[in-house]
Amino acid sequence: MKRILLLMVCALCCGVLEAFKSLSEAQKFAKAFEENEKMETDVQELKDMLGYLVNQRENVGYSGRYVVKITPYPSSQFIIWGPTKGAFRSLVRSLTYLQTKNIIDDNFKIRAPDSYFVFTGDVLNGTPHLLETFILVLSLMKANPATVIYLRGKKEDFLHWQNNGLKAALKNKAGHISAEKIPLGRIVTRFFETLPLALYITGENPEKGLVRISYFSGDNKELEERACRALTSSRMVNVPEMCSLSIVPRAPLTVKAIIKAEDRVMSYKYHEGLTLVEPDRGATAWTVFSAPTTHYRENYQFYYDTFSVIKTTAKLKDFRITLYNRDMRGFDPLFKEVGTYSLLTGQKMVENRVAQKSGPSDAILRAHIEELQGRIKKLAAQIVQYRQALYDLPNQGERL
Repeated sequence: MKRILLLMVCALCCGVLEAFKSLSEAQKFAKAFEENEKMETDVQELKDMLGYLVNQRENVGYSGRYVVKITPYPSSQFIIWGPTKGAFRSLVRSLTYLQTKNIIDDNFKIRAPDSYFVFTGDVLNGTPHLLETFILVLSLMKANPATVIYLRGKKEDFLHWQNNGLKAALKNKAGHISAEKIPLGRIVTRFFETLPLALYITGENPEKGLVRISYFSGDNKELEERACRALTSSRMVNVPEMCSLSIVPRAPLTVKAIIKAEDRVMSYKYHEGLTLVEPDRGATAWTVFSAPTTHYRENYQFYYDTFSVIKTTAKLKDFRITLYNRDMRGFDPLFKEVGTYSLLTGQKMVENRVAQKSGPSDAILRAHIEELQGRIKKLAAQIVQYRQALYDLPNQGERL
């Protein structure tokens, strides 16, 4: 009875917003948070949306350990978010900017032709707006089932979601609609199991090479490339093709570039949302990050609303990647185009031309040097610690 009365009081005193039916509703919710107004998310809508998406995705075969590949039309664009980690308001600001560019409408529908949204995993974390971030991404997926691609990250895989704040949020807010020990736990797990572990994109000929987008690095053994027709030879255009990781044998494929979301590089490298790092198993490697949460602002000085855009062509060698960001401290009231780079060489581009007279590997070499310098600093610190530990050991020898 007390629980029912509490829910009634909350419904009367707090604004209750159903799962976002429009971007303007998400904007309203974000503004309410900023102004410290009381807003509650309707978890029944979350339950219904999860059920709808799980059934839809399982019916087309999206389940288990798998990757997808897309051979896009030339002049397609892939708009990529790194880990958002529950940064709800930042994601709303990014979507609002894309709405001003007529890429997305108020109903979450992607309107720009041949455009994809890609989330590289770790969308959720222990922030106050975790459920709202989840609902927002689900709303995008529901409105665009073939063109919004949510990749499975570390937090979405192997029940790790139970350790990132989502479990606590569901216990706190969904106990009245689910009798499970973790409310909605089974449907959440089923949903995460429908997510691919990586996305591959190619030019018109996949045999010329692939781009891999994933939360994970190239040394992830499970994601070693497969002898799968979807990856090796299929040229179905603009259609997501699935490749199972459990039944297809491994085979060497030419991955020319890797975009990964592992944020350990944040520990020693300045980051604006997109960074060229040392080559990963011979492929040009980039990291993406999109989480200006309190933790990352205070500990890593990461202050950016950010996303990156890959523009495709018929030939993989001409793919470009552009970083867009906005300094949320107020230095940049609007999103700006930070820079455009050759996806395969890392060279900065201006009007589709190389901005400087440098060798094609110079940018990658500089990234490699910076990465090694960071590792050397870490090793030096560890050596000092080990030396001190050895010095502090008591003398175990016999006295003469």
